[in-house]
Amino acid sequence: MNSVNNSIRSLKEQQIKVTEEKKKQLEKKFNEVLFILIGLLTTLSRNSNTLSKYKQFRIIKDIERELVKHRKILVDYQKEFLYETLRNNFNENYNELYMILKTFYGNDIKKSTIIEDVINKIISSKFFDKTLDKRIVDNTTLTFNKINKELSNKLVSDNENTNITTVIIGALNTNFDSLTKTQKRLLDTEDTRLFNEAQKKVFRDFGIENLIWCSVLCENTCSECANNDGQPFSIEDIDMIPLHSRCNCYWEIV
Repeated sequence: MNSVNNSIRSLKEQQIKVTEEKKKQLEKKFNEVLFILIGLLTTLSRNSNTLSKYKQFRIIKDIERELVKHRKILVDYQKEFLYETLRNNFNENYNELYMILKTFYGNDIKKSTIIEDVINKIISSKFFDKTLDKRIVDNTTLTFNKINKELSNKLVSDNENTNITTVIIGALNTNFDSLTKTQKRLLDTEDTRLFNEAQKKVFRDFGIENLIWCSVLCENTCSECANNDGQPFSIEDIDMIPLHSRCNCYWEIV
């Protein structure tokens, strides 16, 4: 059994590496949108603190429209990117896990045929009381609303010495940095959830009932995960993982 669990551990380690590369791609898109917005908004608001209130109001509306437009672009991109990433995660890990167990047990358990709609349903199911789509929209909207509020407040201020360009760059950089970290954390969590779903499917295909909790002991490991490490659980408990955001725990076989 050690050889099987070593293979499962190696697969989990590989999945973590793949996720790190995917997070870099996600961050690249966020940076692209950030640079576009910096250029657009600084051009729109140039010398706005010396203009009349009416013209400032018009600029605020233009900025709001650009933020709404690029918020949608970023939301749509995230949905497409995350769904594709998670589908690949599930398919690749299911196939690898199936071959690991088939090789070990040497039986003729038939591989499940899992259609894309089924995987999409798994991905879009609620986790921590929210769907993936809802998390993407909520996190992105909250950030863009905060940017809009910060910029609107500065643009209508009476301080002519305010450097609006500096304000815009600061607000965008700070809030995009926070959003990027939040969405990368979301990808971490969802990758673990889909790895767990692949494990659940394979284990049930092979009639495996007894599992061992395995924690990836790192800065993300909570005290409960650390206490669970190495403890026996039933297949009925498999949905416990992920236990929290950025949980990297997984299952091995007794």
